[in-house]
Amino acid sequence: MKSLVDLPAVVLESHITSVYADTPGAYEFPRRYLKHFEAASFGSPILAVIYEPRGDDSSGRMAYVGWTWVTQPPMGTGRRTKSGEDLFVVTYDGGINWFPHDARREMNGEPLELWLRAKPRGRSRNVATFGRAVRPIVASDVVRIFGSGGQDIGALEITDREIAYPERVEHEAPAVIAAERARRIVQVLERDAQFRRDVLGAYQNRCAISSFEIGTVPTYQARRILDAAHIRPIALQGPDHVTNGLALTPTLHRLFDEGLFGLTYSARGLETRVSPRLERRMIESPDGRFRLPLEDGLLVALPAAITLRPDPAQIAYHAREVFLAS
Repeated sequence: MKSLVDLPAVVLESHITSVYADTPGAYEFPRRYLKHFEAASFGSPILAVIYEPRGDDSSGRMAYVGWTWVTQPPMGTGRRTKSGEDLFVVTYDGGINWFPHDARREMNGEPLELWLRAKPRGRSRNVATFGRAVRPIVASDVVRIFGSGGQDIGALEITDREIAYPERVEHEAPAVIAAERARRIVQVLERDAQFRRDVLGAYQNRCAISSFEIGTVPTYQARRILDAAHIRPIALQGPDHVTNGLALTPTLHRLFDEGLFGLTYSARGLETRVSPRLERRMIESPDGRFRLPLEDGLLVALPAAITLRPDPAQIAYHAREVFLAS
């Protein structure tokens, strides 16, 4: 388990007037910043917070504006800076998720990034970030930035049960509580990433119900195409283990979580079971031209290895506690 300071999270400064070829889906940078993307080379996703500086034309908002994941190592672009430094690019997994509103760099006179608080207010803080267009941040910074931008930390697929503030004695310092919360975020991020890799790998990047595949889209870009769904929900003490998972398209994932269809083992294998509360208009367009063929008795495409298949106990739990039988 990584320590708090090892959380793979960075700030990426990006502005439309930049000399680099930044886009809503990719970020270009000089060689000197390569070290900040090493985690992606070892299979660890990096959380990237996008910061818009003032920019050459002074039109920038000087605020954190969104976030994304970087899951693939940098690639050389073949371009160079004016000084001859090689340029590299990383792609955003699913593009930028924009904050509901801008998160200003400072709140109540204090920077959201802890390291900046040691710098005197005013010009000194601006100078401190010069030459640090890519810079690491700690988990507690992420929590503050997300909160300031009106972005629920749950967007990172972290459950309230796991990151809720721990109970503390009345006199304990808020900084200690914040550090404990940040430590839990690190743990959950790592488990979530591993669970997704295990489940999608077991199902060969194919939906277990519809058999829809991600096609030629790179696996690291397919987060919005295919989900790793928990059979027994995390909020109900479901484990982050492949036998408690299913690869599902996002729509089927939501229907499953709401109990509008369930699963049952039979002599034929694992079959679907549709709730009487599933209305036709939920899965069929008014003109009938598009429909999810969700019905009783559809066979679930299971992993070849028995040890990777859904645990009957978790299937039974979903049928008993989540599935809407009436």
